[in-house]
Amino acid sequence: MTPLAIDYPPIEFLIFAVALLLGLIGKIVEFAKEIRRKSIEAEERADEQFGADLGEAPEPPAVEVPARLELVRRPLPRRGLPAPDVAAPVALRPPPPPPIVPSRPRAEHPVRGLLRDPRGARNAILLAEILGPPKALRRGR
Repeated sequence: MTPLAIDYPPIEFLIFAVALLLGLIGKIVEFAKEIRRKSIEAEERADEQFGADLGEAPEPPAVEVPARLELVRRPLPRRGLPAPDVAAPVALRPPPPPPIVPSRPRAEHPVRGLLRDPRGARNAILLAEILGPPKALRRGR
């Protein structure tokens, strides 16, 4: 009994398979060259249609570059101040402020009145139950 019997194909088969693959690769390369040649011809036809010149573009004419000018920042006049040559009249005193009129007392809100009542704690608990979140949604209390 042999532990591992590898049966190689005959050498004629290997030579035939390699020759077949090389021929197939050659056909693929020829086909790719033909496709590329047709693509280049189509591009040239399209360029001729629009009159494109595929030559090199001429060099632009030499233009003398003007000397660089340095930027100068001019001081801007300040806003809100009068011009220095015109003297503004000096005010003696500012006008007095308008008199403060005391506001009328506001009416007390009914909820605030309930809380001021001697039984305010009871009312506060009831209001907290009514206006607060439901017990099921309270966390950490």
